[in-house]
Amino acid sequence: HLPTTNGEHCTGDGIKMGEAIGAKSIDLEWVQVHPTGLVKPDDPDAKIKFLAAEALRGVGGLVLDANGRRFANELGRRDYVTGEMWKNKPPFRLCLNKAASDEIAWHCKHYTGRGVMKFYASGADLAKDMGVELSVLEQTHEAHYQAAKKTEKDPDGGSYPAYPSGKSWDEASGKTGSGKKFYHNIIPGSAVKSEPFYVAIITPVIHYCMGGLEIDTDSAVVSASTGKAIRGLYAAGEVAGGVHGNNRLGGNSLLDCVVFGRVAGKACTKYMLGDNMKETSLAELSGGGLSGAVESSKLSGGSYEDNMNKTTVKAAAAAPAAAVAASAPSAGGFTKEEVAKHTTKNDCWVILHDRVLDVTSFLSQHPGGELAILTFAGKDATSEFDMIHPPDVIEKYAPDAVIGQVGAGAPAAGGPAAAVVPNLPPGMSAYTKEEVAKHTTKSDCWVILNDKVLNVTNFLSQHPGGELAILTFAGKDATAEFDMIHPPDVVGKYAPDAIIGVVGSPAALEAGAGPGAAPSSAPARSGARSSGAKAHNAIEVKTSPGHTLAWHLGKMDAWTWWIFVMTVVFALFVFLTPR
Repeated sequence: HLPTTNGEHCTGDGIKMGEAIGAKSIDLEWVQVHPTGLVKPDDPDAKIKFLAAEALRGVGGLVLDANGRRFANELGRRDYVTGEMWKNKPPFRLCLNKAASDEIAWHCKHYTGRGVMKFYASGADLAKDMGVELSVLEQTHEAHYQAAKKTEKDPDGGSYPAYPSGKSWDEASGKTGSGKKFYHNIIPGSAVKSEPFYVAIITPVIHYCMGGLEIDTDSAVVSASTGKAIRGLYAAGEVAGGVHGNNRLGGNSLLDCVVFGRVAGKACTKYMLGDNMKETSLAELSGGGLSGAVESSKLSGGSYEDNMNKTTVKAAAAAPAAAVAASAPSAGGFTKEEVAKHTTKNDCWVILHDRVLDVTSFLSQHPGGELAILTFAGKDATSEFDMIHPPDVIEKYAPDAVIGQVGAGAPAAGGPAAAVVPNLPPGMSAYTKEEVAKHTTKSDCWVILNDKVLNVTNFLSQHPGGELAILTFAGKDATAEFDMIHPPDVVGKYAPDAIIGVVGSPAALEAGAGPGAAPSSAPARSGARSSGAKAHNAIEVKTSPGHTLAWHLGKMDAWTWWIFVMTVVFALFVFLTPR
């Protein structure tokens, strides 16, 4: 009967697949209920909800019941806070005063943009909206303020048992047996009337399962029958169990993914290569960019939010205006009024940086779930989008979603103008998407990757992930799926001869842009994945095309082997999905 923070895609398939071949599961009965799921006032019964980070309470946020009273230690364990909520009267509110919200400004702005948090110019406005007397909120804050001051003078002189140990002065939480001992950004009751607040209505939500497939210290999955590792099967993240006991601590889920993801990757590579495995540093895996990234993330003064905001602004500024212009159609546009008509799951448009995107078909693919996009259906989501996405994410994962730009008129008949291809190098041609769509068989297979047309017929039998992984996208643009699991230079390294041309319009063909035209550099896709990305006619060939797949496998380092493994996994996913 509870809502959840998990998307519809979270159905435990990895655990089911493991158990089907004899894997042992552990701790599946331990399911964590998080106290601070965010309620959207205009859709309070939504079964999938966003999560309010623990940090909101860490910076001093107070949890109040419907009467405006505190009833628990806000910094207690998740199960404890949830348990106290069941004993009290909803709706519950998470309230951050100015100092607290300033310290975590990014989150507050993000949640407010999503419609799950509200700004109040004063405590008086908050009290009015809650339907309680201002004096109640003043008393609540004053009691909390006095407990904090007494704790400063005499940390263990209180009358109530404290969490995790000692004594507490805080009556509201002390009566529950888990008295508060740590305070941050407190204000006296006298300040409440004119104090600005950011406030969210919260509710308990099903959040995380501590259980999963049992693994050993090498992240290998354990057999239910033998108690030993199943050869070649590894697990990391929430699919694995036994790592967090019966109550995971906040922040340890992503840490679990990183730690055991690295352990599993290393163990898997060793299983495949044995003594031939080459030890590779994290800096090498990142192409030498890791040390710089780590350095830039160190906080050298100011709050976490200050640095996050600077990073967001810097990233947004790094996206050249030309990239946006290059992605927009050359004729016409959509008005905001037109975009506002497309607000349903079956017809969803959004605006990002004055570009109009039809994201209907992308909803089910969004890693953050459909709701994250549907919240902004028919609206301009630029501000909230830029908070959590790098500037090139649309070009990498959903380039086909861009259907036009915001403008005064309607788009030209037939939709956005097709791209016009400039002069091509010898041996290259321009093909329409309609032409590519005719080549969809095992004996005649074409695909589109980053606006390049590839004839992969002869490469099918050599593909490490099997023929089906490619045939699934025969005649289509496979850029989004391809970029998810391949480095940018993989075509140039392993199948350079497959490139036969680029995507272009009939107008370009009639204008003579085709074989034999004078060579010139075609523009790379806006928002290319790196500064080293090549133009269509500048593919870097690093290996002889005559070498066999076995030769390539013998030359693989640890990173390339990981790409190989992930390709096989993806091929399996493509095979199983329709079945």
